Amino acid sequence: MPYETITADDGVVMNGYFEIVEGHRKPSIEFNFHIAIMNAVIHTQPLYSSVFGVIREVLTGIGENFVQIAGEKIINCEYALPGPPEPAKNVVSGLGTERNAVMVPNHDTICVGADFDTAMKVIHVVEKTAQVYIMARSIDTPHLISDEDIKVRIGQVILQYPSPSFPAGL
Repeated sequence: MPYETITADDGVVMNGYFEIVEGHRKPSIEFNFHIAIMNAVIHTQPLYSSVFGVIREVLTGIGENFVQIAGEKIINCEYALPGPPEPAKNVVSGLGTERNAVMVPNHDTICVGADFDTAMKVIHVVEKTAQVYIMARSIDTPHLISDEDIKVRIGQVILQYPSPSFPAGL
């Protein structure tokens, strides 16, 4: 199905038993890692963060909104061919408990949140950050937020929005 024609009505909701409980489409062959995460999961093939996946580079915090919404950095999980359970393990491992997105090398970006709107916010922030970072690198060396400031900002967010699974609970 062409990505540019996908709407929210094309989404499929599955339960932990791999049964479709809502929607009329066939689920992606990568539904295993969607089920493994069991939050709002958006599996997308965006342009700019995919560049970081192809070069297998970390997307780091260059803006406060990225740090507070996505986490300190977005990494690439281990590569595996789509379909079998192995990619699910790699994605879950790559997300860990400290980030709301992970790049699958040479493939896509997975964004999660407590609900669909939060996961959509993560996608937009990750993709905008990747675009700005690529553009900044084309002009000069980007200035990153210091590790100390990242820790302070994450601490402020945790105090303001307490969640047992920060940042995934935002």
